[in-house]
Amino acid sequence: MKHGFFYDGSTKDLNVVEKYGWSEPEDKFTWSEEKVARLVFEYDPSGIKSDDTVLNFDFEPYIIRPMAAQQTVAIYCNGRRCASRVLRFRETVSVKVDPEMLKKGRMEFEFDFPEAVSPVEVGESGDERLLGVKMFSLYLSE
Repeated sequence: MKHGFFYDGSTKDLNVVEKYGWSEPEDKFTWSEEKVARLVFEYDPSGIKSDDTVLNFDFEPYIIRPMAAQQTVAIYCNGRRCASRVLRFRETVSVKVDPEMLKKGRMEFEFDFPEAVSPVEVGESGDERLLGVKMFSLYLSE
């Protein structure tokens, strides 16, 4: 069951109060466009009842073989490293969340993309953004 907050990569704003390092939404996703990106949500924590809450991040990496064969993402939740993955295809990264972290009604996410690369650098197009991943969604579930 989804609750608390939800980010759909094709929507400009839901309960996002701060956004950095993300492009404008495209069709069903949003590109990261910096080596470090940030999203901050404010929400009503009263809807979150379970101690078994999981954060889900639906990502697809920017891959151009052989120059960019993978993308690494490190995810920080309220300043704490909560996940790190090497992405080679679209996947949902799920992370168990400390219930105390959710009670504040505010979640801050920082995403590090050390292998983000510009399509210009790899000769794919004239796009100068440093692409790391497409984010399709971010949501809480029990």
